[in-house]
Amino acid sequence: MRAARRAARPRQTGVTDTPYRSGDFVWSNFPEQENPVRPGPRHIGYVALSTSGDHVNAIFLAYTTSQPWAGAKPFGMYHFDRATAAGIGQSRSFTLDLRRMALVPATAEWFPDLPSADRGIVGRAP
Repeated sequence: MRAARRAARPRQTGVTDTPYRSGDFVWSNFPEQENPVRPGPRHIGYVALSTSGDHVNAIFLAYTTSQPWAGAKPFGMYHFDRATAAGIGQSRSFTLDLRRMALVPATAEWFPDLPSADRGIVGRAP
């Protein structure tokens, strides 16, 4: 008799193994430019990419700011007026700065609301 062939284990794609998805706005401890390897103060970040491997779940996080930008916006900066911001779960206008990115692990040290039911997700871009 032939031995039964075992079904191949499905490969992980890595895109659904973290609690965050691309497009989420989440509370994070976005690192400051002066010390990029340490968690910074509590800040809303934009999940540009969420990925997983065998041992690490990582998030590419983009910086957001509600401070007005003076002058022409450089490539990689996008402003959301109050009405548009409200449509993606934000209470005020803000600027998304894709020039300022951080690759951080998906841990409670970097995402303080990770253990909560909502995971600190405060909005989502379509």
